Amino acid sequence: MKSVSTATRLTQELVDESIKLVKVHEGGDIELTMKYKDIYELTVQSVKDVQEVMK
Repeated sequence: MKSVSTATRLTQELVDESIKLVKVHEGGDIELTMKYKDIYELTVQSVKDVQEVMK
């Protein structure tokens, strides 16, 4: 996954990887549910994979 922190524009790939749900409410308010937990879990698994290889 590309880093979200260095993104300069919102691409479909970035949306697919970081946004779980978009709700548009009456009146135009938008609510986003992010996949932070998913990204965190992927990061933890990647670290574990690297640690295993380095043993």
